Amino acid sequence: MTIFRPFLRLVALAAVVLVPMAAQAQYNYDRGGLSWTPSANKFQPFGPVDFEHDYQPFGIVKVDDQDYDGKEAWTQGVFFSYARANWQLSRPERHELGDTSMALVTSTDGLSVVQQMNGFKESVRNAPFAWGNRYELGYWDGSTGWIGGVLDYDDQLQQTVDTQVAVNFINPDVTDLYAAAGFNTNGIRVTMLHMFVDRDGDGFDDDLNGGTGAGRFADTDMDGVGDTPVSNVADVDLGDMVIAPTKFTHLTTRNNANTSGVELMKMYRFRPLHNASIFELFAGARYMEMNEDFIVNAQGGFGNDLAQLGSAPNNNGVITPLTIQSFWNSRIDNNIVGPQIGGRWYSRRGKWLFAAEGRFLAGFNFQNVHQRGQLAGNIPSGVQNQGQPGQLNQAPVQNAVNAFNNTNFEHYERFEEWAPLGELRLETSYQLTKAVAFKVGFTGMYADGIGRASSLILYQLPTLGIAGDNREDMFITSFNFGVEVNR
Repeated sequence: MTIFRPFLRLVALAAVVLVPMAAQAQYNYDRGGLSWTPSANKFQPFGPVDFEHDYQPFGIVKVDDQDYDGKEAWTQGVFFSYARANWQLSRPERHELGDTSMALVTSTDGLSVVQQMNGFKESVRNAPFAWGNRYELGYWDGSTGWIGGVLDYDDQLQQTVDTQVAVNFINPDVTDLYAAAGFNTNGIRVTMLHMFVDRDGDGFDDDLNGGTGAGRFADTDMDGVGDTPVSNVADVDLGDMVIAPTKFTHLTTRNNANTSGVELMKMYRFRPLHNASIFELFAGARYMEMNEDFIVNAQGGFGNDLAQLGSAPNNNGVITPLTIQSFWNSRIDNNIVGPQIGGRWYSRRGKWLFAAEGRFLAGFNFQNVHQRGQLAGNIPSGVQNQGQPGQLNQAPVQNAVNAFNNTNFEHYERFEEWAPLGELRLETSYQLTKAVAFKVGFTGMYADGIGRASSLILYQLPTLGIAGDNREDMFITSFNFGVEVNR
């Protein structure tokens, strides 16, 4: 939840109390004589001002061809604006779900080697619309004023559910670990994804290279099937190991983004232009957040379909099948802060007002990245892929399934980036009463130097990691409608 939402309630309460009091106070400006009557208060909006309120916010608007031609007196005092926004955040750059390097794995028959491609070409596929709110509370006193704004765009959520999805990982070489533990590698390269297989479900490793044993079992009766666990790790036949496919039977991804912010600016109103339109200049500071979570939950994978993996046998000696569970969650908080300038041009025509507004934030982005997860973390202690617990449980000999046992991981990283942000707002409003108007419009924002959660995942076994691709463009578009009082 954004830190600004409790503040939003205070803003709304202040608007309800203050705006009706200030609505439609008369501005001390004579358009015919082009003369300003400045206020004597130099500390507004924190002190008394030189005007009186008429307390008629819902009075009838007086409009005719003679006296409503843009030369009416302008309002001053407190004003309030609220807009409901239907917004969209552009999706991140195209990143595959998984490492993009080529992966060679064992096919489901446990014999042939095939090239495995990532199942998702884009980890985040689209950019749905979501709802949000924007509040502005301001104050005019003569030709100067203040304005504060709160932006609160709710969660933009998308979710995908797929089956049989391959995800490639960087697969480290662990041959030295096996050799150091006393295994006879015989020049065989062993990676973290190497494992023994049990395709026929007999509870023993398969003999894939025609040796005298079957993986971790010796063939004592010479029937071609290993049946006795070897007592010396040097007798384990590593040639019966294969590279486990990382193809998940069921995979769910969720991408959740939201943005919020506050701003406070001094306003200056200039003399009317020749067409009776008005230009206002803003200068102040702004703080923006863009937070995003990328969450993956996966079942199977890591050779789950090749290994007869199960929990400890029950009283009948039956192994209960076990589905491997994995997840990895990545979150990034983009905290953008800096000075801001802007301007607003508007023109009245009868009851209609047309406005164009722009802002530029010279922002600096403090990014906080948090990644946590677990790969194959639900395997009970001692379970082996051949279904017989408690045998050859030394860490180096554990195959890919067992090597990930209890591999919880958590990573943190902090980046700092230059992140300029520009905003354009186009609006039109219709005067309903003396002080209340209904408005509709469009808002577009662009920022550079933004980190996206799905782009920051390093798919490297056994504990993933944080990548350095933390600078992307961000586009936000929204369609707005709402009300404004005494604006």
